[in-house]
Amino acid sequence: MTSPFVPFDTQYSAHTDVTIHPVTGVVTITVAFHPNNRGGYNCKIWELHPPYTGSPVFVRDWVQGQASVGPFGHGASVALPTGGVLTVVPVAADSSEVKPSIMIDAELGTPYPLGGGITLFDAPLISPAWEGRALNGGELINIPAVFGAPVASSYLVRFVVQADAANVRVRAGTPASPFFLTVNTQIAGVQIHAQGWIPGPEAWISTVNGSALIWLQVLGYS
Repeated sequence: MTSPFVPFDTQYSAHTDVTIHPVTGVVTITVAFHPNNRGGYNCKIWELHPPYTGSPVFVRDWVQGQASVGPFGHGASVALPTGGVLTVVPVAADSSEVKPSIMIDAELGTPYPLGGGITLFDAPLISPAWEGRALNGGELINIPAVFGAPVASSYLVRFVVQADAANVRVRAGTPASPFFLTVNTQIAGVQIHAQGWIPGPEAWISTVNGSALIWLQVLGYS
């Protein structure tokens, strides 16, 4: 019988832990392991990224004798809302005592809002690529990459659309559900304004019944 579990490292480990980022969906895997398959324990962090079809990516390694005097114990890592990843792990400060210890890696995580709150920007975020963009069909855009917004599960946006005909529909959503926010032109050549929430961090922008010029601005996130 073939094992359903797929090894992603070659070194012996008796202690692992996983957490998931509430917005990006990145899974953080904390591993205490024997560096030479025997002796003391080091500590590693791996990341598994959506859509979870690839292998975990190695990102951090703390070595006994360098980051600690003695071995590491069974630890866990979690993404902080302020950014960074907090790792809590027993660490031997000397040859006789192993103490619970914390370390924050500020370069590893992505900030996210607490409690599902709403954050509004002081001014709308704009992108030159989406100031009067001509679209006929659909396009998937990464809001953080295109507009410089924080990674979030939803965004408050402003739509302005204009078309050469009435009843041209412009939508924002996902490829499977493209209509979270919909704007329908009424008169040829006249702009229509709308504001609402769309999913993130990626959004599917599409048109129906023809082409349109689109102005898209990001006002906030949740």
